[in-house]
Amino acid sequence: MQYRLRTLLIVLGIAPPVIAWLWLNREWFVIACGVSVTAAFFALWHWMVGKTASLGDQARGKPNYDPPNYPQS
Repeated sequence: MQYRLRTLLIVLGIAPPVIAWLWLNREWFVIACGVSVTAAFFALWHWMVGKTASLGDQARGKPNYDPPNYPQS
């Protein structure tokens, strides 16, 4: 892949301050990573609870005592 000179200059101009900021604030970066992983876990859990609730009573563990309806032959 070939990069244009403008792209290289933009990366060289932006990357060092970003790396320096991450280095100087690395303890907050670790905390932010932990918070984002925790938030993603709870978002996935909330989505799974909502999906299970939309599937009906049997998906939530309520037993079905009705006999199965087999077609009469």
